[in-house]
Amino acid sequence: MKRDEVLRTATDLICKEREGDYGDSHTLHTNVGLAWTAILRQRGLIRQAGAAIDAEAVLLCMAALKVVREAGFHKDDNLIDAAGYVALVAESANGVRSAR
Repeated sequence: MKRDEVLRTATDLICKEREGDYGDSHTLHTNVGLAWTAILRQRGLIRQAGAAIDAEAVLLCMAALKVVREAGFHKDDNLIDAAGYVALVAESANGVRSAR
């Protein structure tokens, strides 16, 4: 795939299809962070009171997952999704919320 195709496809997914399926990204990934925090706290991997995994950390971890998958086996989906997660990190880091 050409770079513009990767970015265009990622844009379509995160701004249309995924948002339509799962709702606001920030809310979704905040909820994922709460669930991951509860699981890791239960397993003793998070011990500090008040420590939690936020939406931005979830997005970074999801991007990392896609990069690791790509390192082991090429699949366009890995690269498209990684680009989408990185774009969502950029929004989160800049305090931008979806216009949905």
